[in-house]
Amino acid sequence: MNASLQEGMFTHRSIAEQLVKTFSGLKVNEIQWRGNPLEHTLNNGKPRIKRAKWLPEKEVDIVYIYSDTYVDVNNPQPVNADFFTAIRAKIDYEHNWLMCTQQTKEKLEAMKFKNIRIVESTIKG
Repeated sequence: MNASLQEGMFTHRSIAEQLVKTFSGLKVNEIQWRGNPLEHTLNNGKPRIKRAKWLPEKEVDIVYIYSDTYVDVNNPQPVNADFFTAIRAKIDYEHNWLMCTQQTKEKLEAMKFKNIRIVESTIKG
């Protein structure tokens, strides 16, 4: 299965490399940036004269991390990875969640990353 944007997160490359080195079950995808048309034009289509305030001061090297270890919540099997993707398939759609084990949660909290929120969840099939 291919990773979709539902089941992972965007982060700085250095953080992604640290997580992949520390934990099992994570993969990294490069992001193709094609430019933002609002960088050069206003919402009304006129050319932008000044630099947009919302643009970052410098370029940021961001990648996408996800897990390619999949667990079906309707038929769960034991997981041998720190991170995994939980899948709940319905007739018309599929929900995906990036999840981790309790031990991984504790290790992540000990790493003291800023802006990370780990929520304990129970997914019912």
